[in-house]
Amino acid sequence: MPTEPYLSPPQIIAPPTESYADQNRMFQGIPGIERAPNDRLWATWYGGGTGEDGHNYILLATSMAPNAWSNITLVINHPNSGLVRAYDPCLWHDPHGKLWLFWAQGYEHHTD
Repeated sequence: MPTEPYLSPPQIIAPPTESYADQNRMFQGIPGIERAPNDRLWATWYGGGTGEDGHNYILLATSMAPNAWSNITLVINHPNSGLVRAYDPCLWHDPHGKLWLFWAQGYEHHTD
């Protein structure tokens, strides 16, 4: 296990617990969207905390029809939430059709 908290892997939470529900999320930002070859849409963004802070985590939802989005299908959150934040997610379909979710992860967030 790495000694630096930001080097340890995040938790993938699927299905998300109630603590990640819409009504419990105080902040959201930086959305991204990707369309699969079968026209399924995937959306990602980050939320949590009261703004851009150490409590940020990644969210993912999907839709097969406009205006018919699923509940959040998974959350990526770091076990050292508060010190390590996950942010700026990005979706990409590779040439073989596989969907990839990338994000940034950082230690302590400063708003200087």
